Amino acid sequence: EDTVPDGCDNCPETYNPDQEDLNGNDIGDICEYVCGDANGDGSVNIADASYIINAIFFGGNQPDPIEAADANGDGSMNLADASYIVNYIFFGGHPPCYEE
Repeated sequence: EDTVPDGCDNCPETYNPDQEDLNGNDIGDICEYVCGDANGDGSVNIADASYIINAIFFGGNQPDPIEAADANGDGSMNLADASYIVNYIFFGGHPPCYEE
């Protein structure tokens, strides 16, 4: 969809026509994120749960990319993701994007 052929696209599943890759690892910057790191600070913590809640209920900034907020892996950002992060941080739950 971004007019870059998939064979040359550094992030074929995500629209990124500029192909930005600041670290030069051949993976588009828009595709590099930490699962659960909704606020983009490089770690998963309570601020991410708060960021998700703020985005959902109060019109706050959306995570960039939105997939970073999908901590439970259900394909969308919702309150369940904030709850998943809280469970991970405070109660020893599975890490974000955990696959059995």
